[in-house]
Amino acid sequence: MAVKTKKTQLTEAAVICRRVRSIAGPAAAAAAAEVAGVEFLPEGTQWILRVTIDKEGGVDLDDCAQVSRALSAALDREDLIKQAFVLEVSSPGVERPLKEEEDFRRYNGRMISVYTREPYEGYTMFSGILTAYGAEGVTLVYGEERIAIPLALIENARLIYMGQENANNEEE
Repeated sequence: MAVKTKKTQLTEAAVICRRVRSIAGPAAAAAAAEVAGVEFLPEGTQWILRVTIDKEGGVDLDDCAQVSRALSAALDREDLIKQAFVLEVSSPGVERPLKEEEDFRRYNGRMISVYTREPYEGYTMFSGILTAYGAEGVTLVYGEERIAIPLALIENARLIYMGQENANNEEE
């Protein structure tokens, strides 16, 4: 019996994520939602397939349950994942991660936090209003300060929940 290395497992997980994203698309669309992210990773002694869905106005528990049932049936038909796993379908939450170009464009003008892989201008964490996104990076404004952070340095980015202020911005 061949022993799988961590690198092999992670490569297989990436392939599974791409395939699950395409399978989950129609299930999410039936709930008027879209797939915002897919992760397949070990947590403790089990594997977790985490599918994040989103839609205008946000998703609720019924949306998650509907997508979970449809996706579970589709995954059973496809027989894509050979090992046991737990399926989780959820919303990205109010402090949702920003991963794709569309995420940054959708939340332009909103307060975000950005963490870098290594210090940039002496810091690894930045927060401010997202004012630009492009091939070079993201631009944040905080007060009178403006900083452009190169994409290659960004470890992760997410919205910062500002209470009612954010809700008002989304309605505009």
